Amino acid sequence: MNDDDKRGVRRGRPHRFRTGEWVQCGGVYSDDWGENMMLLQGDLFPGNPQMGHTSWTLQGPSMGIRQPNSGWNRYDAGF
Repeated sequence: MNDDDKRGVRRGRPHRFRTGEWVQCGGVYSDDWGENMMLLQGDLFPGNPQMGHTSWTLQGPSMGIRQPNSGWNRYDAGF
């Protein structure tokens, strides 16, 4: 067994997550039925509303969630 096998790295195929598992890395995920959903770290992988339990594959990173501007920026002097 080489070092890659010990770390769980799968070459040539993406890792698939099951319904009910915790999301470890936020991003856009696609299920077996072609539905895309943005999930955040700490969410649970949901089931498909019509098909029930499904598998999820990471399609790409999320673009980030921005908080609304509080009115202050780095140029405000506080006057």
